[in-house]
Amino acid sequence: MRIYANSIVNDSYLRGAMSFGAKPTISITKDSSLNVGYRVRLEIKLRHNIEDVLKVIQRKLLQLEIESTVKERESSHRPRPILIIRGIDNLDKTITFLDATWIHQFSYCLEVVKSGEHLTQSGLDEILREKEML
Repeated sequence: MRIYANSIVNDSYLRGAMSFGAKPTISITKDSSLNVGYRVRLEIKLRHNIEDVLKVIQRKLLQLEIESTVKERESSHRPRPILIIRGIDNLDKTITFLDATWIHQFSYCLEVVKSGEHLTQSGLDEILREKEML
């Protein structure tokens, strides 16, 4: 079955595509402006060969009040289209309907970030431990 830009995606398709195709990303980068010296960024990424499929999924996510970004090319090394979900509220809404194996670790990291514990050394250490298990 092909999905085109004007297609409608039902909840089951969205749940399946996101649960089996989406990948969590936890980026930890050096940032001297923070007390612990590192910035934590949580994202969920979905890659697909056809950009229109990602745009249809993006439209369905928007109906669920989840904002996302679709890029035509992820990078020069990965020329495939990608859908990215960022932001605590958007990630929180997304993980409520996912049924992926990585949800437990990712939602724990999301809770650490929501509470502000990621700005402490112990919170950062917890995120690093969970990141290893993803």
